[in-house]
Amino acid sequence: MVLVNNKPEPTLNDKPEPTLLLRYVRGAGGGRPCIVSQWERVKIRAAMAALAANGGVIPGRLANFNDPQSRQELVRFFCFMKQYDDIYHASTAAGECVLLYPRRQVHEGRFTEAMSAFNAVGFKLLDDHVLFDVLPDDMATPDNLARYRRVFTISSLGEMRPEYYDSLSRFEAPSTVRVSASRPEKGNIWDIHFVNYNRKEPPENERTGLAADENPIPVSGVKADLVSPAGRSVRKIEWMTSESPESRELRIENAGNRVHFTTPGFLVYAVARVHPD
Repeated sequence: MVLVNNKPEPTLNDKPEPTLLLRYVRGAGGGRPCIVSQWERVKIRAAMAALAANGGVIPGRLANFNDPQSRQELVRFFCFMKQYDDIYHASTAAGECVLLYPRRQVHEGRFTEAMSAFNAVGFKLLDDHVLFDVLPDDMATPDNLARYRRVFTISSLGEMRPEYYDSLSRFEAPSTVRVSASRPEKGNIWDIHFVNYNRKEPPENERTGLAADENPIPVSGVKADLVSPAGRSVRKIEWMTSESPESRELRIENAGNRVHFTTPGFLVYAVARVHPD
């Protein structure tokens, strides 16, 4: 069953946030890096994190470079990605499941109905912290689908009961946290990306329209229960965040074909690098 938090959680009130769109663009583009025209001036840390976690390239004009705090965050994130270039360079999406984007129906003119169903399934998977990729249905060949444990379509919503996820990795995290997975170009490593959207909206009369208004609220103690890659035990898991870029090794527990760990606190973005034996 899916691990859930029994405490009241904050929610993403500004859906649609870009995660689902970015995963579609990544899948439709054959995994090529993409740039999304996104003129974000406030939630720049979350915007950069979403792009980094889902195969995007961060545009240099994302933030107002004349604002010192915005510039500081932009430089901080670029330095982090440079330091860990091997995570991002030529990486590939590595979800355990795939959600098929209904491009055939969109091309047939059934856009509203198809996209409403796609968003419902997609946001359900995001809120349940399922590691999934997105692929257009007209690109879904048997070879492309063979590596996934589950294939979701716009008709899957009624099947998505907790027991449906039993063979998948699980995360006990607030619904404001998005989780994705990728593999680097080199090495047998699995990178798990965490993006935290929780923030405090400043009073209207105190808003600057800049990075000072982002006010992210840290999250800690996310519990992860991963299915070990290729059925192997995990040797170690490294943890790094854009605010504290030096990696640290996490305490892990191997249990059969699964590995358990709990994340330290992080502000907006963090990566767990999973090293199998």
